[in-house]
Formats: sequence, C-alpha cells, structure tokens
Amino acid sequence: MLIDLHFTYIFFALIFASEFLAKVLIVTFWGKYADKVGNLKVMKIVSFAIPLVPLLWLVSHNVFYLVLVQLFSGACWAGFDLCSGNFIYEAAPWGNG
Repeated sequence: MLIDLHFTYIFFALIFASEFLAKVLIVTFWGKYADKVGNLKVMKIVSFAIPLVPLLWLVSHNVFYLVLVQLFSGACWAGFDLCSGNFIYEAAPWGNG
C-alpha cells in the first residue's frame, strides 16, 4: 500500500486501525445477538460477508472508502472470532457439565 497506492504512513495506520476500532465497538452487539439467536447463526451471517471484503478493496483506492471497508471487515471478523470461540466451548464435551 505504501508503494503501489502511494499512501503515507498515517493513511496506512488509519486504514488498519479502523478494523481494530470496529472490532472493539461491535463485539458487544455480536455477543448479545449471539445470546438470542445462537453462535452458529452469527457465524453463518458473517461467513457470507467476510469474503466480500477483498472484493470491496478492488472498487476504489480512496483512503476514506478503504476505512469504511475496514470498518465493515472489523465488524464481520468480530462476530466470527467471538462466535467461533464460543461455539467450540459449547461443543466441547467437558463444557456441558
């Protein structure tokens, strides 16, 4: 990104920090939603959205657009990371009693 897209270090950091920010802000939502509908349902939802992220990177090289893409990516990955871990704990035989 620094060479091919001619981004500054500030823009580079901004783009990748936005994914982390989205994860921090949205993980509580995914936790509450997973408590209602189940971890597997959340994983199914975000599993359809995650493959779109690389395709969205092809649309534009505008920094602000890429920040939005990374916010979307962080929101999706937050749900997947949280619920995949929870799903494993639920499925483990030692976790049921």
